[in-house]
Order: sequence, then C-alpha cells, then structure tokens
Amino acid sequence: MNNVNSRPFLLGINGLPVMTNISDISRQIGISSRRIYEYTNYTSSFYHTFEIPKTDKSIRIINAPFSGLKMVQRWILETILYKIKVDTPSYGFLKGKKSPTKQNAEIHSNNLYLFQTDIINFFTNVDFKRVYSIFLKIGYNKEVSLTLARLCCLDGYLPQGGVTSPYLSHLVCFRMDRRIMGLCQKREIVYSRYADDITLSSDNKNDLKKARVYLEQIISDEGFEINPRKTRYSFQKKLVTGLTIHNNKVLVPRILKRELRSKIYNTIVFNDYSSCEVILGYVSYINSIENGYINKVKDYIETLLNNKSIEPERLSIIRLNYKKSPLGSWMENVHTQ
Repeated sequence: MNNVNSRPFLLGINGLPVMTNISDISRQIGISSRRIYEYTNYTSSFYHTFEIPKTDKSIRIINAPFSGLKMVQRWILETILYKIKVDTPSYGFLKGKKSPTKQNAEIHSNNLYLFQTDIINFFTNVDFKRVYSIFLKIGYNKEVSLTLARLCCLDGYLPQGGVTSPYLSHLVCFRMDRRIMGLCQKREIVYSRYADDITLSSDNKNDLKKARVYLEQIISDEGFEINPRKTRYSFQKKLVTGLTIHNNKVLVPRILKRELRSKIYNTIVFNDYSSCEVILGYVSYINSIENGYINKVKDYIETLLNNKSIEPERLSIIRLNYKKSPLGSWMENVHTQ
C-alpha cells in the first residue's frame, strides 16, 4: 500500500510513534505481524462476551478483549490516544481527572433546573469509519489507520469493554461537544457529558426547554440518538451521575451511606469480615466525594466498639477481632482529614 500520505512531522510534534506499515506497528508494539493479522482478521475470536444487568432491568452487553489483544489496545491508548488532547466538557474516561463524577455534578450545583438525557447505544454508534478517521486525522496513513482501527473495533463498531473504546468515543464526540457548548453559552446554560450521560442546567427552565430542540438536532446530526425514557427535567431532587445536589453541595445518596453502615455493623458485630474489601471501597469512594467522611465512619465504628448494650465479654471479643482484621488495620493507618 502506498505510504506517501503519512505525516511523520505531525506525528513527531505530537510525540506519537512514527509508523508507515504493519511491520512498523509490529516493531513498536513488540508482537509479530502474524499476530496483528490474526487480531485484525479474526477479531471476534479474541473477545469474551457477557451480559450485566442495568438499573432499568435491561441488559448491557460487554465485549472484553482477551489478554493479548487487551495489551495491544492498552499500548494504543497509552502511546497514541492519551497524547491527543482535546478541550471538551466531557468528564468520563479522561486520564488524570480526580473524582470525575463529582466534577461532572459540581458544575451544575449552583443552578436551579436540570435537563438530563443519555445517548442510546453510545459505543455501538461509534462505527469503524469514525475510528479510522481519528487515526487519519492525527497523521497516520491509510494502512496504519486501518490496522489501528481494526485493533480497536469489533464487528464494525467500538466494543463496550474495549480498552480504547472510552477514549476513542471521547475523541469522536469532540465536534458534538463543541457544537452543544456553543448552543449553551449563548443561553447561559451549563453543559457537561459523562460518557453517554448528558446534563444541562440553568436558572431558567424555559431556556432549557428551548435549548432541548436544538440539542436533539445536534445529537442527531452527529449520528447519535437520545433515549426518551431517560430524558427528564428536575428541580428539587437533583441527581447527576449518581450523586445528589443539595443546597449547592454534591453528596453521595443517603441510601448508599445506609448500606455502608449496615455492612459495617454486620461485619463488626457478627465478626464476618468477608465484605471487608467492599466496605473499604465504599469508604474510599464516599470520602472522595465528601471530603472528611472517613472521620464519620471512624466515629460510627467507635460507637459499635463501645456499645454498652452488648455484654462485656462479647464486646471484648468484638474489639479484639476488629483490631486484628484488615478493616481495623486500614482504619488505624489511613490518613484522616
């Protein structure tokens, strides 16, 4: 294949590996050309497909690459895609973003009204042609772009579960994000996107209703479709990417905190530390959203360890078991604020 269309200068200034053919890709990644041929021509053989239930009781199909292809996709992500920086209001899947769900909710915390929707079949609507175009635009020739796109796609679209799928979808949505930003800035509306979740906020509900018509048109123009079942306005009960906005503050929903307290109680009082890792995950997550929450957890544990309604002998055993447990060790050593 003719390689004169590659742009090594453009690749070089962006710190991207210069590759003009499959042999170059093979050498850069450190795998054989034959293996690349197998990955790009018998792609479905290198994926594990399974289903997970969604909150609305529907099914999400996940296509996860096996370890070899996963390693290749990781190389593409780290060596190529992460070096393509675009300034968009997207908060999902971006390297270096701290508490992205919190940031996505926080920018809407000072507005009264929310309009929220999501995109139907987000990843599967990012087809092979769009992915191929991304690699062409950053400077690779047709041969390299075709090969990289085939390594990232399954059955002609981005697989949900692929290592490169989230960031590629982010790059594909760049133009859509810029168009929606332009629409919202004219009307003093705040816009953000977390993967397929779209949120607009304003102090004027009528402005949101007017913007919705143009928003849907932009999304349609860009090859996507909104989900009418997940499209809503909200005022008093505001929930963004699973987080509650209350009195201009971003908080974890109470139901999650109650569930955590219940797990901690059962773990300590009944000496069943099988859920220890789950508890530590909950605590770390909530503390990342509500700074200092870990102190409340420590106080709650202290009340359990000093519960006078439990007979002294049993309470001593509870304290001893807690102290020896991974939970007790973690709580003793973790930094509090």
